[in-house]
Amino acid sequence: MVAAGRVVRPARVHRPSWWAAGFCLLAVAALAACAEERVSEVTLEQLSGAPAAFDGERVRTRGTVQAFDDPKHYWIETTPRNRLAIRPGSAVAGHVGDSVVVVGRFTWHPEAGRRLELDSVVVAEEP
Repeated sequence: MVAAGRVVRPARVHRPSWWAAGFCLLAVAALAACAEERVSEVTLEQLSGAPAAFDGERVRTRGTVQAFDDPKHYWIETTPRNRLAIRPGSAVAGHVGDSVVVVGRFTWHPEAGRRLELDSVVVAEEP
């Protein structure tokens, strides 16, 4: 189109590209990863004293790994009254007698007791 001796071009229409759409999806995924579920720092005494208050939560706690052979199972404890079963036991099998820090999903049932579905375990540094 020509107007007053100059060529006038129509405005360029910007359309979103696949690259921009991909970038937006990556940004959303990164934000979702940053919104990781909260982990409550608790003691075994707290879990033993009020297990219903923590049922279903992700927790971080510490204790000494113990084992029993028949049937084979593992737990952490600070005293015999403050025990927490660890699943899978194979994740702590090499740490029997060690003080460890564990993170996982805590569950409690009046008949089945207290249990932690383990996410991670590290040997604890001395306090």
